[in-house]
Amino acid sequence: MKLRYLLIVVFCVLVFAPVLLFRAWPQSTMMDLELAKVEDRHGLMARKLTRTLSHYAEDIETVVSFLTQNQPQWGQLQSLADLMTSVDLRHLCVVDLKTGQVSARLTAVGSGCPDVFSDGMLGALLLRVPDQGLGFGSVIAANDGTNVMPVIAAASQNQVVIGTISTAYFHELGSAVVFGELGHAAIFDHLGNVLSHPLDDWVQTRRNISRVSPVEQTLNGKLGTVRFYSPAMEAEMVAGVAPVLSTGWGVIVPQPLAELEAVALATQQTTVYVLMIGVAAALTLALFMARLIVRPLEQLTVTTHKVAAGTYVLPPEIRFRVFQSTELRELYSSVHEMVLRLRKNQSRINKLAFFDNITGLTNRECFRRRIQAFLEDAKPANQAALLFLDLDGFKAVNDTMGHDVGDDVLGQVGARLNDLFPDDVLTPHHSILRNCKSGVSIARLGGDEFAVFLPHADAARGLEMAEAIRERIEVPFPHEDRVLTLGASIGIACFPNDAMTYSDLLKAADIAMYDAKRSGKNRARVYSSSPPIHRDRDHGMAEDLFSCGIADQIAMHYQPVYRAADMQIESIEGLIRWQHPKYGLLTPRFFFNLVAELGLQSQIDQMAFDQAISEMDHLRRQGISQERLSLNVPVTRLLDQKFVTSVLAILPLPYKLSFELTEPAHTDVSFAQSCAAIDQLRDAGIDFELDDFGSSSASLNALLDLAPHRIKLDSALIAGVDYSDGVADMIRHVVDMAHALEIDVVAKSVETLQQVDILRELGVDFIQGFALNSPLEVQDLVDHLRHRKATDLA
Repeated sequence: MKLRYLLIVVFCVLVFAPVLLFRAWPQSTMMDLELAKVEDRHGLMARKLTRTLSHYAEDIETVVSFLTQNQPQWGQLQSLADLMTSVDLRHLCVVDLKTGQVSARLTAVGSGCPDVFSDGMLGALLLRVPDQGLGFGSVIAANDGTNVMPVIAAASQNQVVIGTISTAYFHELGSAVVFGELGHAAIFDHLGNVLSHPLDDWVQTRRNISRVSPVEQTLNGKLGTVRFYSPAMEAEMVAGVAPVLSTGWGVIVPQPLAELEAVALATQQTTVYVLMIGVAAALTLALFMARLIVRPLEQLTVTTHKVAAGTYVLPPEIRFRVFQSTELRELYSSVHEMVLRLRKNQSRINKLAFFDNITGLTNRECFRRRIQAFLEDAKPANQAALLFLDLDGFKAVNDTMGHDVGDDVLGQVGARLNDLFPDDVLTPHHSILRNCKSGVSIARLGGDEFAVFLPHADAARGLEMAEAIRERIEVPFPHEDRVLTLGASIGIACFPNDAMTYSDLLKAADIAMYDAKRSGKNRARVYSSSPPIHRDRDHGMAEDLFSCGIADQIAMHYQPVYRAADMQIESIEGLIRWQHPKYGLLTPRFFFNLVAELGLQSQIDQMAFDQAISEMDHLRRQGISQERLSLNVPVTRLLDQKFVTSVLAILPLPYKLSFELTEPAHTDVSFAQSCAAIDQLRDAGIDFELDDFGSSSASLNALLDLAPHRIKLDSALIAGVDYSDGVADMIRHVVDMAHALEIDVVAKSVETLQQVDILRELGVDFIQGFALNSPLEVQDLVDHLRHRKATDLA
């Protein structure tokens, strides 16, 4: 049986069995049904309560009428008090309408009637006297603190009967209605004052709830059900409402909607449980089929994972059964053949991925991994030295004799270093991250730069080995019928004294190497915590920065940015340089810390900005136009309103101006202010780019808060794209995420054409780096752009 047919059968069982079971189970809108039932039930309860209250009012009217007719016997019949108590009637008073004097009284409970009713009291009560029968006033507090309700009836043309009834019956009647967790009844008089409610303090204080929606509707004669928000229960409610038409009282019977939703949810959960039973049955069948077919596939999957991890093991033998598929047999054979081929090619793969093809030494990434592995495992007492080597005179060899001769010289340098340190050998089956404790590591970092890592070596040992390297490099290099002479400038940095991480250690060794070059080349220098650039500052560099001539020494270089789609120049980025009279052309890493310490950063930034704008005008006068100019701008500059004003003053420009934010906005305590400046500049037409995205400083929060037009991938990501699938996948995900947010992606610091091809395949929008162009002075940029234009026309 073929695998495809078997999988179709299993798929049908797994998918359609639960679906059919679910379809067989009755579906209904449980919440709507529950609401319909509740509305009927609550409306019925409200109507029952109003009928009870109507009968109660009729009973009171009957008793009062009887007592009024038998007024002459009030003092003789003792049973009259029992009759009053049966309907909670506390007392009755016969009052003269003209004088307010009480002419007769009958008391069952309490202090009885007052001697005289004031005009105000009598007038308010007379408003509730009906043409026939009995009227009820609004609930009030009696002298003993209990709540009572006045009753009034006409006795004759000049007299009325006034009494009070206790509201206890109302409270008992409402309290008896309890259902669910918070279902209850509320009774109120004709003014909306509470007679019965679950909140006792509302009853005691006669809380007026006439503004509550269902109460207001009931007082207006509404009968039925309503939905509303209860301030007492702090919940959405559904309630049955009904008025007592004869007295003006009202009744509401509410219940929280949440309780009804819980009932509907319970019904839905029952449906889910039934569906889960069906899924469990399908899962049981799936497990059975997995033992038959999927288990061999899992074994092959484990094998491929091991192969992907670098362990080239053959797949385990699978005992095929007669009814198993021919595809499974073919798959096993293919995996087996693949592993055999990978074993044969492993040596070649290691060499291509981790070795320099010119010198045979480990490459930059392999060197970085091995040193990082050593530093991560190193104890505080461990020592190590990193030697950074740059060949003196190699550029002249390349320029005068060609790159082929240069590559031959580099190969000889690699061989001489290997002769000095023969234990730096990696066999095809040796781990690239091998332990460096027992031997040195040598690498060609790029160009004519080499590095040597010496575990368990101090500065003295590093200096000793550097001298040995220098002496070996000084030996002339034979080439055909002539010899070539080179030198070596070597910088030495030590772990843990100079740095604790690989990047800081390499940077310190690089600084020490430049110190060696400035000291006359072909020598070795140990890194000092006060590097030459700082010592020179102490002897005059600070004065150079403060001098008037610094403006003439600030130079802008420009690096083109290419569209990945057609490799045409889309924009240029302005990069600041200092043409120092003594040290030559310096990049910002050599002087910006000093600039910040002296408080000159804003002045230098303004000089660079003005020069870039001026030189863009120079390009236009030369007949060359550019679509975009990008400039690095620290976030702190956006807090300077003068800078923002100066930028706005020159707008609009005949090209798009874009600011690359070189600091993470989320680390700035004045981020709110910088956001205001960003919005102001963006409204004026300036684009913003987030630099070094993917480093520890450029976060996803910064991406969302800034909403840049572009992001520039961190150079550390670009450096690993051509040898690490993980880095390539990470860049692909970043590109997808940025495009989903309508943000363009720029890959900077691209060093090789191989990286260019990979990055184009990964979908980046723009590419920038030494692989395509180094930063150029403005006139060199003019010549380059003219040359490209002429080439395109040709």
